[in-house]
Amino acid sequence: MKKVLFALLALGLLAGLTGMILNGLKQGRREDTIQAFAGHMPAYMAIWRGGAADDGYEDEPYLVGKTVILETKDQAFDWLTFKLPDQVQATTPEEVETVIFLDCRTPEVGSYINGAKARDHVCKMVVYDMGTARVVYTNSVVGYAPGSISPGQSGTGARPDEKMLEAIAALSGGE
Repeated sequence: MKKVLFALLALGLLAGLTGMILNGLKQGRREDTIQAFAGHMPAYMAIWRGGAADDGYEDEPYLVGKTVILETKDQAFDWLTFKLPDQVQATTPEEVETVIFLDCRTPEVGSYINGAKARDHVCKMVVYDMGTARVVYTNSVVGYAPGSISPGQSGTGARPDEKMLEAIAALSGGE
């Protein structure tokens, strides 16, 4: 009986260590990916500042090739990129054929009984095809302010990440 318990304990420890090692490797790869994109941010942000958000599109929206998601406020690589399916997730700047710019804001939409401000979390998504140098899709996605809050709780809606991922999946044919 002691041998069985020892074996189970050893297997559990081995599984835990394996998970920690794999998680560490994954985290290291993510940090390497973020670093790889850091030097390319000025070029990407020049596209954004050049009016990409104002461009309209006429064709059917789409994603082409590998994609990276960038947050325009901080002018940074957005971690949501890591949630993209492998077939569209860019891991190096050289792979990027589509850039998704996120312009997220938290406009005030009301107030609560306790006087706290209610704010939605609105992210404008602008999908830019690097090959054709044009916008192929725009959408504003909303995370709504909570209906009520407790004292000390934020009245700001969560960033609508899942809704944005659903929209991206629809563009890539992954509905």
